[in-house]
Amino acid sequence: NEMGTRNQVGPNLSAKHVWEALAVFLAFGLAVAPDEVAAQETLRAGRNVNVTGRPPWQRENEPSIACSSRNPRFCVAGGNDYTTVELPGLPEDKETGDAWLGVYWTHDGGSTWWQGVLAGFAQVCNIRDSSVSPLCGYDAGADPNVRAGASGLFYYSRIAFDREQVAGSSSMAGVEGRSGVVFVATYRHDNNSDDPNVGPRYVHTVIVDRAAQGEVFLDKIWMAVDVPRAGAQFGNVYVGYVKFVGNDRSKLYVAVSRDDGQTFRTQDIQKLSESFSVVQAPAIAIDPATGYVHVAARQFAQNPDPSRILAFVSKDAGRTFTKGTVVRPLADANGSTTAFDQPAAPSDQ
Repeated sequence: NEMGTRNQVGPNLSAKHVWEALAVFLAFGLAVAPDEVAAQETLRAGRNVNVTGRPPWQRENEPSIACSSRNPRFCVAGGNDYTTVELPGLPEDKETGDAWLGVYWTHDGGSTWWQGVLAGFAQVCNIRDSSVSPLCGYDAGADPNVRAGASGLFYYSRIAFDREQVAGSSSMAGVEGRSGVVFVATYRHDNNSDDPNVGPRYVHTVIVDRAAQGEVFLDKIWMAVDVPRAGAQFGNVYVGYVKFVGNDRSKLYVAVSRDDGQTFRTQDIQKLSESFSVVQAPAIAIDPATGYVHVAARQFAQNPDPSRILAFVSKDAGRTFTKGTVVRPLADANGSTTAFDQPAAPSDQ
């Protein structure tokens, strides 16, 4: 799964740049007085580095990145990668390839990058070969989230799905992906090689949840990883996602792995949106002192619910969550939205 292709090279980070970054972090993170902030050196932006080294017409998007807990100069990024569209070896019933899951890594703090793809893309598997990956046979992948854990672990969550539309389904967005899965792939940074070709070591891929017989579309993934607590070797892995169930309704879930991403048990998947009809885009944060899990999400207006931001809290490591509370309404007294949403385009565009 690691193809080891090198990209273009950017400038090395100097010690001066590192200390400038630290100064800015301390100035803002510790809430120093404004006159003290002004006295600090400002961070200077260097040249951008093309992570994939590819020309602009070869697309990658929706990036996510994290750096190793064993060596902060070793970082892993993920993104939707469209180079797989052009790879040979498609099944006979496919005319073109599809986007898959790019894996990119750097040994030198981002100056140079190497690249590969996540195990399971169709041109390698051709059939659903679970010995390679449980993702084998799915047409496409999207929505990357990369997080670092203890002991050099990296967790990579996304969705994988087939393009075929479910028979009898509507033309709403997502119907093509109603045979999809939410998954977490685990990598480990062994920190035992200076060879830039050596990327993070692939460990396994675990399915978090599956679309039930084409009834739902799984989307809007978010992930957070806790530090090890109470003598544990690994921290809990929290994955938030949404099930779109049709009729303009969606359900918000949070799944927890308590064994460093090896399993996501059914009893550790909680539905948060019990009394809300359209909730999307979860964001998860963990209180570093207590381990409390905070989830924020967007409630879209649907009678009688207005647009608003909701919050849910777990004080027992994701076993239970509070009912959603309103953090902020997104509409005025007349029901007009105050959110900065993109306007909808006409259906013929």
